Amino acid sequence: MAKGGKILTEQMVQEVIVEDNRAIGVRVAGGKEYRANQGVISNIDVRRLFLQLIAPDAVKPELRDKVDRRITNNNETILKIDCALSEVPRFTALETENQEHLIGTVLIADSVAHVEQAHSLATMGQIPDANPSMYLDIPSVLDPTLAPEGKHTLWIEFFAPYQIAGKEGTGLDGTGWTDELKNQTADNVLKKLGEYAPNLQNSIIARRVESPAELGARLGSYKGNYYHLDMTLDQMIFLRPLPEIANYTTPIKNLYLTGAGTHPGGSISGMPGRNCARVFLNRQQPLAKAQQSVNSMLRSLLNQ
Repeated sequence: MAKGGKILTEQMVQEVIVEDNRAIGVRVAGGKEYRANQGVISNIDVRRLFLQLIAPDAVKPELRDKVDRRITNNNETILKIDCALSEVPRFTALETENQEHLIGTVLIADSVAHVEQAHSLATMGQIPDANPSMYLDIPSVLDPTLAPEGKHTLWIEFFAPYQIAGKEGTGLDGTGWTDELKNQTADNVLKKLGEYAPNLQNSIIARRVESPAELGARLGSYKGNYYHLDMTLDQMIFLRPLPEIANYTTPIKNLYLTGAGTHPGGSISGMPGRNCARVFLNRQQPLAKAQQSVNSMLRSLLNQ
C-alpha cells in the first residue's frame, strides 16, 4: 500500500496480547504474533473481544460483567436471499417503466403493524414467514456492471430469529436452522414478493439462501447480529456499546474500538471507522493537537 501498510487475510486472531494494561499486539491461529507499534484497533463485537480474546485477568471484573450481562441482543437477525434475475422485478402498484424507484431499498410490508409484528416474532424465536415482511434491493439498477447486459441482481433481507424457539440443540450450531428449513422459508418470502411483482418467480435464474446461523458463522457475529448489538435507545450514541467504552477507547491502553458495535452503529456509513481513526490519530499527536487548539484560540481573540 502507498503508505506502507499491509493487509493480511485468513489470519484468525486468537488473542489480543495485553501486558501492563497495554495492548501490544495480537496472536493468530498457529501461534504467530504481530506486535503493534502504536495500538490495536478492534472491529469485532465487544463480547468476543473482552470475553474471548483478552485474558480474564487483563480486564477489570466489573467491565467483563457488564459486557456479559448488559449488552442486549434480542435474537433478531436476518435470513438473506441473493438472486440472479433475467429481468427487473415489475411492481404492479407502479404503472411506469421508469426504474428510478428501484434504485433505493424497498420495504415490503402491509402496514406499520405488520413490520412491528415481524420484528416481535423474530425476537420471540418464531419465523414470521406466514406473511413475510422484508427489505430488498436491486443493485444492478443503479450499477448495470453488476450483472450481464439485460440481467439483474437482487438481495433480500428477511427478519428472522437466530435461535428458533423449540428447536434448541438441532440444526446448525444448535439454532434449529437446516438447509431444508432455510429454503422453505425463502420460498415463502419469494412467494410474498411475487404478489407485488408477479414476474419475479419466472425471472429467477439462480438463488443463494443464507440462514441466520450461516450468517453468524461467516461473520463471526454473536447470535448472527450484524450490528453486533441491538440498535436500541439504551445502546446508542454515548451509550454504545457501554458508557465506559463509548468513545472508541477502552480502559486498556492502546486498545481501540470501531465497527457496528460503536456509534453510530451498523450499515455502510463508514462513520465508526472515521470516528475511531480521528480519536486514534489525536492520541498519537497530543502536543500537535494542543498547539492547533492554542493557535485557533489566539486567532479568535485577535479577530475580535
